[in-house]
Amino acid sequence: ERPVFFVRFAQWAVAVPLLILISNRAFLAEYGHRITMMRSLPSLIVTFWSVWLSWLMEVTTVHGLRWPCMFVSAVGLLLALADQVQLCLQCRGVNLYKLKCAMLIYQIVTFIFYAGLFLSGRFGLVELSMEQNLYAYCDSTVKVLQGALLAMIRSCEDAEQIHRWYAEAVAYKKDFDTIIKLAHVPVVTFLQDGTILRLNEAASELFNSTDDKSLVGQKFTDMIRKDKKAPFDQSVQELCEKDKSAGSGLLELTCKSPYRADECYLLVNLVMVDTYQEGVKALVAIGQDLSELCELKSVEEKKNRLMAVVSHEIRSPLHGMIGLAANMMDVVSNDGMKRQLGMVKSCAARLLDLVTNVMDLSDSEQRKRAESKACTEQKVNFLAIAEEAV
Repeated sequence: ERPVFFVRFAQWAVAVPLLILISNRAFLAEYGHRITMMRSLPSLIVTFWSVWLSWLMEVTTVHGLRWPCMFVSAVGLLLALADQVQLCLQCRGVNLYKLKCAMLIYQIVTFIFYAGLFLSGRFGLVELSMEQNLYAYCDSTVKVLQGALLAMIRSCEDAEQIHRWYAEAVAYKKDFDTIIKLAHVPVVTFLQDGTILRLNEAASELFNSTDDKSLVGQKFTDMIRKDKKAPFDQSVQELCEKDKSAGSGLLELTCKSPYRADECYLLVNLVMVDTYQEGVKALVAIGQDLSELCELKSVEEKKNRLMAVVSHEIRSPLHGMIGLAANMMDVVSNDGMKRQLGMVKSCAARLLDLVTNVMDLSDSEQRKRAESKACTEQKVNFLAIAEEAV
């Protein structure tokens, strides 16, 4: 009679299902804990009872029960191993598939070695001391090697995940840089002290910046007109102090590039961003070129000045010509002279009507714009509308 160590069987009843669950988790990691547990539950139950059937085979006094217990225990262990092999074949597309297969093969060989050693001891092929020494040695080494393989798989998976994150970050950065570069609005990146880091193509075209005449490294604040610099500096200071990421709001800037003869007018929004250097912040000015609108405004102002000149310098002399011609027609007695004065009066009157019509047309357009603006800004009284409808 050989002694039976209950604690060893209890350890196997916990360790064997746990190793099966860990190896299945390696193949089913992307499906979550719940699916992994549901998929592994039959194998866990079978291996648990296989171990205790082996213990029952050792302690039972009924000799006719030993062989059935041993047979059912061996079949249960083989079914669990076959289920793991099937799972391995079904999950060929997982990451680190070969390394996980190597771990599974090592686990299967270990289980077969334990089963062979157990049966060899039962049939007297191995002495008791040798059997216990091999059990003690395998219990210590198997767990260490299994843990090393799992740690290796975990480290490789983490490394692949970090690599994917890095590749995605690089791709996102590349796409973002491309969007900024090809944007139709000027975008300028500069440090807190105003040093320009980069410009996109629209900003380079606006400021007439080329490779030979680059604005990179120059002060963006030096390009801003003095009367616009105070609100700009205040917005930059607020962004730097509060570390706001929402933006500064719209600012009107008048800039003068050293490589451009005339000034350009921008409507910009400032945003705080991080740079490649740790702890160094930069600002991005996303603007809209308003130079054409300012030119249209100047044209409108010139037209208003022209209308004032026309009103004063042309209409007043015409009134004088009409009045003088009428007075002279009353004084002159010569019929031919009266006809000529009448022609002068009628021509001056037609010219005055033309100038007056042009002035009225201009005034009507201004009134329409003022009325439309007033209509758009007028508040709607929904209560009065509802009472009127009822």
